[in-house]
Amino acid sequence: MVQFSDASYQDIVLRNIQADAESLKDGSLKEAIFSAPAGTTNIRAKVPALTDFQLFLEKDCGFFHADRMLKCTINLKRLKIDLDKNIRLEVKQTRDFKEDIRRIALKSFPVDRRFNVDVELNSETAGKIINTWVDEIDECYVCFYKDIPVGFAQVVVSEPGVGEIKLAAVDADYRMTGAAVSLYSYAIKAASQMEGVNKLVGWISSVNCAVMNLYASLGASFSDPEDIFVKECK
Repeated sequence: MVQFSDASYQDIVLRNIQADAESLKDGSLKEAIFSAPAGTTNIRAKVPALTDFQLFLEKDCGFFHADRMLKCTINLKRLKIDLDKNIRLEVKQTRDFKEDIRRIALKSFPVDRRFNVDVELNSETAGKIINTWVDEIDECYVCFYKDIPVGFAQVVVSEPGVGEIKLAAVDADYRMTGAAVSLYSYAIKAASQMEGVNKLVGWISSVNCAVMNLYASLGASFSDPEDIFVKECK
């Protein structure tokens, strides 16, 4: 099965594709790629981390292998971490501070392939997509250091029983303050209090060791490796 969506970010027209293991055999991945509407500038495909997908996308479709992602899962019903002890900075749920969130986001994702959909890293293209993502944030958790917003985390219910960290970042200038631990611990605690939510998930790049170690320290397990491929159509 394949899921896909088309979105416009100023002059960027992006088709996002999410494919499962059967999509190569049944032809649905190929159809999703080649049915992209006229004017599409970029295609991003997230597929199982299997050699057959890499060969098909690189050799047959002209894609570039951009990243490998891991799913992080925290079982909220079996938390063994003292979250309150971890929360040493002020964190609050708010609809405010949108421009501070934008500043942090634009600074924090120089290689993130959700936004860097050109083959070569392009801050201009990434900025257009990041700005739209930030505009769409309704409310999120914001972490403060001496009254300065230094990090944020957006948590959404992505499916029944599952909370997802959709977007999160900490200003690199304040990472030594413990902001990341405070922010993520608060988000986990808040998710554990959401009605019906029993686990919290997030997706991280396999090269992002700092965030991987943070998740591990908070009791996460890692699974479902998936590869990100990008293609420029313009």
